[in-house]
Amino acid sequence: MELIAPSASPAAGTVRTEKIHALTGLRFLAAAMIVIHHSRGVLAIPKSFLAGVSLEHGVSFFFVLSGFILAHVYRELPDHRAVARFFCARFARVWPAHMFAFCAAFALGVHEAVAGGAHPGITIANAAMIHAWVPATAWFFSVNAVSWSISTEFFFYLAFPLLLAGFGRTWWWKLAIAAALVAGAVIICERLAIPSYADAAPHAVNRAGLLYISPVTRLFEFVLGMLTARVWITRAPVRTFSRAAATLAEIACVILCAAGVVFFSSRAALTAVLGPNWTSYLGHAGAAPVFALLILVFASQRGLLSRLFAHPVAVLLGEISFSVYLLHQIMIRWLVSHRSDWAHLGETTVYIAFWAALLLASWAVWRLVETPARRALMRFAPAQ
Repeated sequence: MELIAPSASPAAGTVRTEKIHALTGLRFLAAAMIVIHHSRGVLAIPKSFLAGVSLEHGVSFFFVLSGFILAHVYRELPDHRAVARFFCARFARVWPAHMFAFCAAFALGVHEAVAGGAHPGITIANAAMIHAWVPATAWFFSVNAVSWSISTEFFFYLAFPLLLAGFGRTWWWKLAIAAALVAGAVIICERLAIPSYADAAPHAVNRAGLLYISPVTRLFEFVLGMLTARVWITRAPVRTFSRAAATLAEIACVILCAAGVVFFSSRAALTAVLGPNWTSYLGHAGAAPVFALLILVFASQRGLLSRLFAHPVAVLLGEISFSVYLLHQIMIRWLVSHRSDWAHLGETTVYIAFWAALLLASWAVWRLVETPARRALMRFAPAQ
């Protein structure tokens, strides 16, 4: 997604763009959380590292950030041409890298196997980026498992024009409906005794599919991000802060985010109070409000921390973070499947080499696949 501070372009209903560099830099931090999460207990990082901390909250940060950026960039979509151009831009942004990773998983023989044999519908759903819409493990964790979030994000893109329409007046009931969808999914899981991820058959509906994966359930985070953009555009007081005050605000937000992630990682305590279904949702999305606050404060780029994340190196890492996210589990699976070939090198050496190779491969995909493919696909978009 582009991270931008726009100026008006009334003819198309979109905007000309300038980068909000601090938010670009933050993207890599969220991606790194996911990489560490998937490498704990698998490569050099022991399973006890940050034990009990759900680093997969990084995905929730991406969902909130996505809503913020899109609502910030697209102040309105006034006609069918603008909507069509928006859809083309979003498809061109995510599909090329997604398909590259999809093909790489098959080519390296590390794709998720489907229990009971191949299922052509799952392959087609992956190519169409709708596989996470089916709340069964064999679907949402198929081929390149982490791409479930791309499928969920794609649902947000399709819903965005409807969400954006009159958002300044309708945000409150749209956010309320998104919250009601979460509550409804929890009630369904409770009333129908939907099994947990671990207990469900591969093609059966399970709790994770409804409360962790489903785009309908995760829509609340996206709409919250849109509302955060609305607040930032209209009345964000941090824009007037001094550098010292903005720095303190940024530090406070980072601490709040860390505390939020730790709090909502306390699965046993949450389950004792809220039950397993609410815990399944909050254990992955509960920190969304503090992520929204972090984005609101960092977007103004007035403090020292936001300026650090706006450094060119941090920005480059943020630019390649989408590929980092898509490629990392494929590379981890390949390393594990060839563990005997590199065991003599030592776990630490291999892990350092893994990160170096991941960053290099991600830069190459961003430079040679993502960017040129996006430009090529945008040639089919309606003119502004």
